Amino acid sequence: PLQTTMESGDGHWAYSTLYSNKMDQKTHFNVPDTVLFNGGVLDKYIMTNRQGMVVRKREGTETKQTVKDRFSKIASSSMTNYQGRACVLRSRDGSFTVMDAGAFEEFVEMWPPADPNVVAVQAYV
Repeated sequence: PLQTTMESGDGHWAYSTLYSNKMDQKTHFNVPDTVLFNGGVLDKYIMTNRQGMVVRKREGTETKQTVKDRFSKIASSSMTNYQGRACVLRSRDGSFTVMDAGAFEEFVEMWPPADPNVVAVQAYV
């Protein structure tokens, strides 16, 4: 399975601040489906809805199978994803790993991630 890791500078993980549960403070921003982790524990699943607002999936619906099915559907629906990429794994230090379907399958089997430095996994779009 393909697993490519790239380094970048240290930085603040801004995605964790994009979601608000207050209607008048909803962010309008295109966010790929993103599962956020805090210390190796699933924190929230955010995405952009059809109205262009960043929303959170209902608590309790962010199961391993839900993420696996949704990310696989997104990856397979893109006609330009000829490399079969499934997700991007983001780390606290700013580095990221692009995973193909096989590496993503292995990652999901270890759900939630054992590494506390994992801050997010995003659908590959």
